[in-house]
Amino acid sequence: MLHCARKQDNYAAGPLTLLAISARPWCSAVTMPSPSSPCTGICRIDRKTGWCEGCRRTLDEIADWAMLTATEQRALLARLEQRS
Repeated sequence: MLHCARKQDNYAAGPLTLLAISARPWCSAVTMPSPSSPCTGICRIDRKTGWCEGCRRTLDEIADWAMLTATEQRALLARLEQRS
């Protein structure tokens, strides 16, 4: 469930009210910008892990980055933090 709040205004959205949220430009659930690419410019794939040595993404994750939603990009960034 998406939650948008401004001052005392609490607003919870289900599938039928998502359009109403988009009319609220202050709602971060809809207007949150995409994060920057995790690319570090060190682009070498480790043969054992299949991860880029610079950003820790797989080739598929690198190729898909531009097509992911901001939410999916943030989820991927969280997974990358777990890779060591």
